[in-house]
Amino acid sequence: MLAVLVAAVGLAFLFGLLATTGSPILIALFAGTLAGLALLGVPKVTLCLVLVGTLCIGGPIVQFVPKLTKINWLFSMLGFLLFASAVLSALSRRERRQGIPWWAVLALLMPLYAVWVALVNQLGLFEFLAGFKRYFQYWGVLACLALIPLGERLHRCLLKFLLGLAAVQVVFALFQRVVIVPQRQGMGGGVVAIDAVSGTFESSFSGGGSSSVLVFFLLTAFAFVFRAWLDHKVSGRRALLYALLVLPPLALGETKVVVVFLPLVFLCALALDLRSKPITTLMWMMLGVAMALGLALLYVAMSAKTGQSFARAVDNILAYNFGSVGYHSATNLNRSTVLSFWWSQQHLGDPVGLLFGHGPGASYSGDGALVPGQLALRYFGLSIAFTTLSSLLWDFGVMGFVFFLAFNLGAIAAVARAAFKQAPGWTRSLQVAVLAGLSMNLVLFFLNNSATTLPSHSTLFMLLLGAAVLLTARPVRPDVH
Repeated sequence: MLAVLVAAVGLAFLFGLLATTGSPILIALFAGTLAGLALLGVPKVTLCLVLVGTLCIGGPIVQFVPKLTKINWLFSMLGFLLFASAVLSALSRRERRQGIPWWAVLALLMPLYAVWVALVNQLGLFEFLAGFKRYFQYWGVLACLALIPLGERLHRCLLKFLLGLAAVQVVFALFQRVVIVPQRQGMGGGVVAIDAVSGTFESSFSGGGSSSVLVFFLLTAFAFVFRAWLDHKVSGRRALLYALLVLPPLALGETKVVVVFLPLVFLCALALDLRSKPITTLMWMMLGVAMALGLALLYVAMSAKTGQSFARAVDNILAYNFGSVGYHSATNLNRSTVLSFWWSQQHLGDPVGLLFGHGPGASYSGDGALVPGQLALRYFGLSIAFTTLSSLLWDFGVMGFVFFLAFNLGAIAAVARAAFKQAPGWTRSLQVAVLAGLSMNLVLFFLNNSATTLPSHSTLFMLLLGAAVLLTARPVRPDVH
């Protein structure tokens, strides 16, 4: 009893000292660690806190209260402690554990590979910690779903939470389009006003946004409801109402990758019916393509400068994405040159860097980089970590790049096989949604680095991988009403 009292007084004294510093970073770190240790034995609660924090709270804080952005480190600490909690829970269970797929094992071993690469490269401690946090802070979500039997009741609650969250994004997106975007017009400094439309996900008022993450999330939810309607689990009226809630934000922003996403989502949802209903399936596919083309025309019109022709606007979009023009400025790299530049810098004198990379965080120096990476400083201004794939090549080499693609492609293949074998119903609708989400996520790896830098995207990424484990290794059948 005396020991507990002394510990409580000590913690109160320490927290008081931290409060006097006025540092939100130190306070958030201490609060997150303390809360995480208290929640170490209740991973279900920790999982819910991480999801709510990263998908509902973190984004609005970044956009509306930027001075408190570092408080999001609290959720980061919870994410790491969730990983530890999941592993400890799995090791302490006495009952026979059901095996998890090889690709999930590979994903869970990726943090160990990162530690090994850092040791081989003798990476500085703070550079390693900054990079490791950025890459793996929410991989505990995957560990929790893959290693701990959470029960169907929690699975249903999580599904309803995500579907509800997708349905309310239109409110935030509309507010951002009407109020925030006009305030950002003419700010300069490379700020694109329309990027503020990102729902509850991260968007800096004076910087970039995560509109692609918003679109990826909304279309994953749409895929679930669309497939459920095709399987006669949802009425046409309810499916249409849901579509009218989750699809409008696609037109409120300017996320050009939707042109790829929409046909991909329709393909994932309709592939199951191609043999039994070929004509109907092709008609739906044509609708998906038509919607994508309509949005493409809208996006080109929105991005075209005053007096600029349609053809010229298209040429500009292609040039800074796939040509030789820099994406953010004339001097830096774009989505295609960032990969060719990496290859041009490889040589036989550095086989370790080629095969195993230079360590987590070596290539990154963007927002939130408390310790800029050594390679980012060497190639300052080029944005060598512009995409997830280029970051992986610089930080983890060809081997890490292959490991990363392997567990992503393995998950996609496993969910696709399971969906084709599953009878019509909620489980198959979920499998289709996860398949669509993982497929869109794979495309995003080529477009930006949000999967390894934004908490919301990292959480959704791990959530999809965890759901893939559940829907292939031990399927759940949530009953949504």
